[in-house]
Amino acid sequence: MSCLHVVHAQPPPLRQEVEYYEEYQRCLRARVGPSRTAAIVRGALHVVSIGTNGFLENYFLPLATGRFAQFTPPEFEDFLVAGARQFLARIHRLGARRVTFAGLAAIGCLPLERTTNALRGGGCVEEYNDVARSFNAKLQAMVRGLRDEFPRLRLAYKPGNFW
Repeated sequence: MSCLHVVHAQPPPLRQEVEYYEEYQRCLRARVGPSRTAAIVRGALHVVSIGTNGFLENYFLPLATGRFAQFTPPEFEDFLVAGARQFLARIHRLGARRVTFAGLAAIGCLPLERTTNALRGGGCVEEYNDVARSFNAKLQAMVRGLRDEFPRLRLAYKPGNFW
């Protein structure tokens, strides 16, 4: 693998993100050595966000992926939370110790969602915001569990903004 990052039109799946992280660490190790790499990774602030694309581009576009037929909103929330938990546990095993994890904002009030809601007056899509609130509550519970499981992990949760 190359030490160059390829720019994607869409965010890659979480497992691919971890592979990129592993590649970054390999490249860093080749440049500064294993002990300096471990110190850099341990001291770095890792900022993680999950859910916006998962819901807007995968779940709420039923013809694009079929996820809508495969899961109810709470089931899809659980699916994403489980993926986020696995991701955070993996980067912890790879040395991450300082992580800020962002919840969903009011995704139903994003300009694109309001525009596509024009037939209903162009307001926020409250169904999407309700899902975001429920998802955020599940994320908070997952974060609490990870803090207990990995006491050396400094994990901050930043709830999404609702205006």
